Amino acid sequence: MRGNTAVLPNLVIDDTAQDATINAVSLGFPSTTIAGVAEPNAGIRVIGLLSVTPEILQGASTGEVVDSLPAGVESASIGEGTAGVDGSFTVTVPGFASQVVYIQVVDLAGNRSRLTTVVLGHALTRQAPVSYTHLTLPTN
Repeated sequence: MRGNTAVLPNLVIDDTAQDATINAVSLGFPSTTIAGVAEPNAGIRVIGLLSVTPEILQGASTGEVVDSLPAGVESASIGEGTAGVDGSFTVTVPGFASQVVYIQVVDLAGNRSRLTTVVLGHALTRQAPVSYTHLTLPTN
């Protein structure tokens, strides 16, 4: 064979974003904050379920990584953010927008991660009711 020849190094193609790791969840009203770690500078998307069945809630565990959302349940994007250069992120979502949310990482190449589960509440289980004190209602 004549001419120039070259040996190409092993080429690695990154086609998957790193899954998010959840470090802390701060429940509140009017907003809830979720903190974690993902790929540096990646987009963070929070997906909330529009209805949560007791079966979904009982089977969900914060930090669990799943390939897809529960079948037959409508969902919507309820928050977005961006990971810092060290990969840390904090996203804020409306109060109790959903009892179970999923974090999806979108890296700079547009690749999407699997879904990291975050359980925000167990309102469908038999827990003590929330009590409100010092609540003032407007009078007409």
